[in-house]
Amino acid sequence: MNNQNYGNKGAEQHQKWIALLSGVDFFSTFETADLDKLFDFGEVKRYATNEYLIMENAKNTSIFVILTGKANVIKSAPSGASKGKISVVGMGECFGEMALWLGGVRTASVIATQDCYVYILSREELEKMELPLQCKMLKRIAYAMALKIKEHADRLATTA
Repeated sequence: MNNQNYGNKGAEQHQKWIALLSGVDFFSTFETADLDKLFDFGEVKRYATNEYLIMENAKNTSIFVILTGKANVIKSAPSGASKGKISVVGMGECFGEMALWLGGVRTASVIATQDCYVYILSREELEKMELPLQCKMLKRIAYAMALKIKEHADRLATTA
């Protein structure tokens, strides 16, 4: 998507999306031109409160970055009987890194607890990016994954 394809009203909305992305920590290292290019590959989608962003066991290779709102990550019990909240994701946080890298099916569901705007990027679209932009995205995804690993390690250390 390019700005000139939007018309005046669409161009204004596109600029609002860029402003929204630039205010989110995940995209803090991106230049405005990079943020503009992200719309050639991914999309911003709105999810209402209690709407599923992704369902457990769904086949999907996209990464999701929460731009506004919050969502619960929930997982079925091994018996499949009940679901339990395993974490909360909010503004600037992402999920779907494992599916992006490994493919397969989703290991958990994510449901909006507030209205959310989310940037969604599939593995196929990530691979189409020019190398400098792709490297920036991969670096941010790796950083987000490292933070999650550290958080889990810290949690394990306090329960041991």
